[in-house]
Amino acid sequence: MRATVVLTACVALLLSRPTGSVTGSFGLNHDWVSIHGDLANNRYVPLGQINLKTIAKLGAVWVSEPFADGATSRMTPIVHDSLMFFAAGARVYALDARSGSVHWVHKTESRRLVNQQGVSDPVSAQTSGLAISRSWGLGLGVGLVFAGLVNGHVIALHEKTGEVAWDESVSEDPLPLARGVACPPLYVDGVLYFGLGSEHSRGQVVAVDARSGRVLWRTATIPGPGEPGHETWPPRSEIWRSGGGSPWVAGAADPALGLVYFVTGNPGPATGGRVRRGDNLYSASLIALQMNTGQLRWYRQLVHHDIWESDLSVSPVLFDTKTGGRARKAVAVMRGDGFLFVYDRSTGEPLTPIEERPVPQNPVVFTAPTQPFPRGAESILPPCDSWKNKVPAGFLLGCLYDPPSHDVPNRLAQYASVRIAPMSFSPDTGYLYAQGTDSLMQLGTADDPYVFDITGGGYRVPNFPQPTVVVAALDSRTGKVVWKKELPSYDDSGLKSNGGALSTAGGLVFHQGGDGTLQAYSATTGETLWRFQTDFAVGDGSPMSYAVDGKQYVAFIAGSKVWAFTLGGKLPQAAPIALRREKPSKARSRTRTKSRPSHLSKFPGTAAVTASMSTLSIPTELGFAQVPR
Repeated sequence: MRATVVLTACVALLLSRPTGSVTGSFGLNHDWVSIHGDLANNRYVPLGQINLKTIAKLGAVWVSEPFADGATSRMTPIVHDSLMFFAAGARVYALDARSGSVHWVHKTESRRLVNQQGVSDPVSAQTSGLAISRSWGLGLGVGLVFAGLVNGHVIALHEKTGEVAWDESVSEDPLPLARGVACPPLYVDGVLYFGLGSEHSRGQVVAVDARSGRVLWRTATIPGPGEPGHETWPPRSEIWRSGGGSPWVAGAADPALGLVYFVTGNPGPATGGRVRRGDNLYSASLIALQMNTGQLRWYRQLVHHDIWESDLSVSPVLFDTKTGGRARKAVAVMRGDGFLFVYDRSTGEPLTPIEERPVPQNPVVFTAPTQPFPRGAESILPPCDSWKNKVPAGFLLGCLYDPPSHDVPNRLAQYASVRIAPMSFSPDTGYLYAQGTDSLMQLGTADDPYVFDITGGGYRVPNFPQPTVVVAALDSRTGKVVWKKELPSYDDSGLKSNGGALSTAGGLVFHQGGDGTLQAYSATTGETLWRFQTDFAVGDGSPMSYAVDGKQYVAFIAGSKVWAFTLGGKLPQAAPIALRREKPSKARSRTRTKSRPSHLSKFPGTAAVTASMSTLSIPTELGFAQVPR
């Protein structure tokens, strides 16, 4: 990325230091102060009380009351000063991190959300304009808790009382579909960093004063005329104005370098490659912005001219390493096909060699001739050929970079489904722990480039093979898979990965099992050492860990409850869940009709988004909390 960028990511990272490492002595606390634990997004805790020798004694110590109005949440809770914070539906909660009892609740919206059929659903939530949460997490800093809302506002609540400190509109987007703040706000030294926008609009990264809510700067992720990178969009075209590239997962920050890092989403329209010839910077890219100005320092694009909805949607991870005997500050990014890319976070220089490889071509959609791959690295997903004997009769197997085509309407392709669920990095092993879904998708095209037709879960396809979740450890120095295991995916959309991972100084990795269980693995071998049944298998919340009064806890949100675990916990497990497959429904066929910008008025038949929401199908990957009916 060589220009100032409008980023569509919402990230609020907190600059805070843990107050102690717990090995068993009382009085030491350790906070989890941002969605991924720290500014580096390591999802690692230097806590060793729960370890390879004591894991058998781990048990549930408390479980929260169900969230109000049947709401569910996919957030990773934040813990600070013995309080736990998260949001679900139209409420922000503060619980006692020791007991799970409610400390305060702030209701962000009093109106009821229903669609034309009289029920609440993610589609209505996204376009409702209501003050409800659809984010993956909150931000925390200067004694305030920050929440992004669907109505384009960010609110700041006093950490101890839940009282509103400020409530400011931060989105200027006219499209309701693109207005919401989905990314967790990221706090660093008095400033919040997060993204706005969607693939229907032009993405932004925004910096906001944490004490007042005043916008300090905005940077577009899609360059305009005269800006570096604009030459990668069609000349004499206004398509860049709705070019997407919105970062919508949490960013990372290195205050010493003065840089904040985001990954960006796919360009828009998602499969409409024929109206946006070129590489379409800075979509599907890792970008590094100066924290004080928003100016682009460097970028790396990982998918050129994306026509597969290959968002970069796994948060970047910062860590220190050695290359050729030289100490380097690294940033790692996972692409949707399961390949790990590692760069010097100061300069963007690749720390593992990257080569451009030829990919299948379709001149109608102006496919890029090559795509980048890390040399010698391995994907965490099985190879495309592993599906060869599983494709239903009458269908052809396709691989990731096979372009959509009218000429091959019966192709089922392996999908770039390492998405959303965050990675974890352990400095003890040097491994990154990642997850993705191994699945097939039917990707179609339409005469109107703003119709995006992608079918997952086998809707209208008999004998459709079920997806599985892959959890893997990757050596950050080589990109090689150290260990890997497959888990059931209770969700059949092919888009969920049972949440992200947590690694600890106790030599453990925690992850959801896809069958309602939270599981613990050996960080070095992947051996399953412990599991606990929560009776909720369809969520993708990620576990976290903290310590209060010398006691280490592991916690995560399972649907409409928070579960917390510690050594000696005595609460009983739920009954095992019989894995059943939901009947494929039309909701999983993500045929989306996007709003048609005026500069594409020559393409007929596209209804405005605000008028077509009753027929618009949006994936649950967008992270909505269930809303009161």
